[in-house]
Amino acid sequence: MQSKDTSFTTDTGNSLKTVLIAAAIAAIISVIAFLITGLLLTFTSLPQSSLEPLVFVVTLISVIIGGIISGKNAPKSGWIYGGAAAVLYFIAAFLISSAVNCKMIFNLHCLSMFATSVIGGCFGGILGINMKNKLRRY
Repeated sequence: MQSKDTSFTTDTGNSLKTVLIAAAIAAIISVIAFLITGLLLTFTSLPQSSLEPLVFVVTLISVIIGGIISGKNAPKSGWIYGGAAAVLYFIAAFLISSAVNCKMIFNLHCLSMFATSVIGGCFGGILGINMKNKLRRY
C-alpha cells in the first residue's frame, strides 16, 4: 500500500503562513513609523513636502524587513518569499489607502511604489535566506 504524499499541502500551508506573517509584521512596522512621522509633522518644523519621501523610505524599510523575515523562514528561494510578502503588503496598503481616500487610483506613482516594494521584498528575502544559511554553518 502506498502512502499518500501530503508534503505539498503542508509546505504550501507553511509558505502561506510565512508570507502572511512577514507581510503583517511589515504592515505593523509601517503603522508605527507613520504614527511617528505624523507626530514629527505635527510637533516639529518638518515641512509637509517631506511626507512623500518619508512614505517611500518607510515602505522600503518595511518591505525589506518583511522580506528578511520571510526569507529566514523559507525553505529555499528566499527572494520569491520576500517578493510575495511585499506584494501582499502592497495590496493591503493600497486597499486601505483606497478605503480611506476614495480618490485613490492606480497610477504611475502607485506603479513605482509597487515596483519598489517588490524589489525591496525580494532583496530582503535574499538577505533573509542568506542569514539563515550563514547561521546554519556555524
